[in-house]
Amino acid sequence: MKKLKKIISMLLLCSMIFTQPIYAVENPIVSEPSQSGNEYFAEKDHILYYFKYVKLEEIEEEYNSKKLQLYQYNLQTETESLLCEDFFEDLFGSSHHIRVCNDEYIYFYGKKVDDDREGYYRVSKNGGKSEYYGSSIKITFLSDKWVYDREKNVFYNFETQEIIKNTIQDLYRIAGSYINFLEYHDMLYIHVNLPFSLQNDEKQDVNRINGQQLENGVYVVSLYKQNDFHRIENDDDIYLQCAYHNNLYYSKENQIKEYSLKNHTVKTIIKKEEGVLNMLNIYNDILYYYYDVEKNGKHYSNIYGISLKEENQQPFLAAPYIYGYAVDILEDVTFYAANIGRWYIGNWRIYDIHTGKRYFIEPY
Repeated sequence: MKKLKKIISMLLLCSMIFTQPIYAVENPIVSEPSQSGNEYFAEKDHILYYFKYVKLEEIEEEYNSKKLQLYQYNLQTETESLLCEDFFEDLFGSSHHIRVCNDEYIYFYGKKVDDDREGYYRVSKNGGKSEYYGSSIKITFLSDKWVYDREKNVFYNFETQEIIKNTIQDLYRIAGSYINFLEYHDMLYIHVNLPFSLQNDEKQDVNRINGQQLENGVYVVSLYKQNDFHRIENDDDIYLQCAYHNNLYYSKENQIKEYSLKNHTVKTIIKKEEGVLNMLNIYNDILYYYYDVEKNGKHYSNIYGISLKEENQQPFLAAPYIYGYAVDILEDVTFYAANIGRWYIGNWRIYDIHTGKRYFIEPY
């Protein structure tokens, strides 16, 4: 049962978010941008981006199955509108990994109708037609600022259009399910979590960089000084979450820990006697996490916050009993839950922690 709960927790953690917050003056947000979206939604400048099903009578007869279109929702005016008129396939078992990058484009994974290419597409924040960006096999998003092009073997900056040649040997080989990337201040943090079968297999290219045998833990390398590649954390049973004020934050089953990039020390932020703590993100020096409980055969998630300003702070309840498949945090400290209809399209219930408002987005 403990292993099953851990697996469920890790699946939920795949919906983690790294944000780019901009909020109204009365609710100033202090955070450090990394990523604006996840499998389900993206948000920037108070605008949500997501996919919805197209009603069958609204599409041509040749499209005899459910199709998707990209929508936007303005949290300030509480209005929804179609962003892109293109139709996309409902890819069974695939999420869209939506994000708003620093070049003012929304990127997402999909397959456009009448287009044989499956991979990343992009649409301008101003709307219009979508364009194919690249294969998911060749493209790895490190943040909303940097992307790694494995085919060209370069790092590309969305803000400045700067291109940096990758000199890290075998980096393109490890961008798989056992590796997690986090870019922060032009430093690349690589969380390695290899299964036991690969850890000591010298025949596998996936477990070495620059000729160095990889062990589980967190490695760091500067995009501008790629010869200095080294491990900073050797704990192999963690889930790297985000960076904030020169600290890395990661969860480990019933604990959330802070790693100081300055002092190279580790401290425990919060620990539970049982259960799994799933961290969400950090805003205004408050770390938010959710703790899953079961009630009447259903799983609910209480969302808590804990201040990082002072030592020995007690957590407080931020949002109670949000029921659904996924719970996460977005730019405006908005939590959402999804009653999934089919995979990643569902009845979305969005909760704004600042105002207490609840928003409802239907799948059609």
